[in-house]
Amino acid sequence: QEQQPDHHGRQAQQTGGPGEFYLAHKISNGFSLSAEISGGGGDGFELGVYQGRDRTYGYRLLYTPKDGMLLLRLSSRGTSVVDRATPKVNLLDGTERTIVWQRRRNGAMTVKIDGRALFKTKDRGFRDPFDDFHLFSRGGALTLYALTIDGTR
Repeated sequence: QEQQPDHHGRQAQQTGGPGEFYLAHKISNGFSLSAEISGGGGDGFELGVYQGRDRTYGYRLLYTPKDGMLLLRLSSRGTSVVDRATPKVNLLDGTERTIVWQRRRNGAMTVKIDGRALFKTKDRGFRDPFDDFHLFSRGGALTLYALTIDGTR
């Protein structure tokens, strides 16, 4: 592992393989999640909120440079694409980006990248609170600078 300072003077871990950050913490059905990340290389990353400790059911934001951003619903009926969009920039170009994902209790969801709306959609597939959050890197270097989840209890 190689350490390089980022533009804030902090040391950033550079790794080549997949990795996961997992947070077991109750998240209300309506939430606002903000993640400040940067990455380089690799096949993409995922942000997810889940019901149950096995992380089988919930929502996942999946970004790959090839396919863009997908909002997935993982349920007992399988995985469904709720919405998809292509960001105007490559989210793995080494630049620090802020991803804001908001979900209202009525199922309305928005995702913004650096303050710019990526998509707005609605899905009522889950009505109960979520049990945890995860960030998964699909290889390359991915740094999480800050994570804020409003709607925790």
